[in-house]
Amino acid sequence: MEEAELRRLHQALFDTAKLRWGIGMTIGVLAIIVAPAAFLFDYPRWIGLTTATTMSAIGFGLRWWSEYVRADADKLLTTTDLISAGFPPDNILVASVRAKYVRIARKTSQEERREGGPYNEATGDPSIELLVIRMRESAWWTAQLAAKARTLICIPGCLAALAILVSYVAADSISLRTYAMSICVVILLDMLYLGSRYGRLSKGSEMSFSRLSMLLNDAGASEHEALVEAVQYHSKRDSSPLVPTWVWCLWRSSLNCAWMPLSTVHKGHFGKSSKP
Repeated sequence: MEEAELRRLHQALFDTAKLRWGIGMTIGVLAIIVAPAAFLFDYPRWIGLTTATTMSAIGFGLRWWSEYVRADADKLLTTTDLISAGFPPDNILVASVRAKYVRIARKTSQEERREGGPYNEATGDPSIELLVIRMRESAWWTAQLAAKARTLICIPGCLAALAILVSYVAADSISLRTYAMSICVVILLDMLYLGSRYGRLSKGSEMSFSRLSMLLNDAGASEHEALVEAVQYHSKRDSSPLVPTWVWCLWRSSLNCAWMPLSTVHKGHFGKSSKP
């Protein structure tokens, strides 16, 4: 399978994972509104509370399902990035993923993905240097987008905090108040934890960007050092939450302008052995 087709396949899997993750997050956020709303309208309150609990469970399930698809997408992405360094594709892995997602694989092989430009800015013959250049570009974008996502998480977090206050004031019994507030507290803690994970992803990606930039400017850098940095960045990214596609679409133009001065760097020559 060619690199372009592999990229279309792993991007299609990422899109599927992000869609499920986004729906799960939306349902979870809406559950915040349902809980206090049960106290403000004349409907049986157990209906609102049960609905909020069910929505929270469904949202969690969809996010877990998203992580399942995302794991396979990450494996394909790693394989594709290693092709940039001249490594052969893992055909066993590719065949396994294609067999698991037959409909998506068939669609990506029959249709050209409509994109505004190439997946990576850097192109050329496979080499360790090309791998590092692409990882550096990816690390910068990941750092910026994760920082944006961390800021946006404040919105549902504030909603959850407000819902806790409304539930406390509007409830007319201790049991209902405790039940509704518990749901909102769980969702608030989930938002705070997600925001902290985005923060760690942003900071870690910034560090990876800096180290990869140093490798490109170091004429004595070795292939071993380059591969270690690439693997560390992959591990950090793979263990972090997904960044929604709409976040990228929202800031794509401004971040493209910000990236332009960084796209041209002094390129080093990677040796075969580590420095003494």
